[in-house]
Amino acid sequence: MARRRNQNPKPRKEGKWWVLYYWDDVFEDGKRDRKRKRKPLAPIETMGKKEAQKAASEFLRPMNQGFHGVGSAMSFRLFVEETYKPGVLAHLRKEYTGPI
Repeated sequence: MARRRNQNPKPRKEGKWWVLYYWDDVFEDGKRDRKRKRKPLAPIETMGKKEAQKAASEFLRPMNQGFHGVGSAMSFRLFVEETYKPGVLAHLRKEYTGPI
């Protein structure tokens, strides 16, 4: 089982907004890459520091619990051509000649 990453970044003030910077897994050309992303949470005048931290933890909860869908590293066509046809389909019988 792969090691789970747990993120707990602190929201920052940028101008008049609370902003959260976090890492996200992105698949490009079948390879995983981690990109740094930015999420504006709320205006500073409507939300305090503790509320911004709660909003950040709620936003990151699916990612930290493993519910966040990362995306497929392999396309369906590639799976069928490289895995299914040679591994499964090749071992199936061509026709059935026994009783019904």
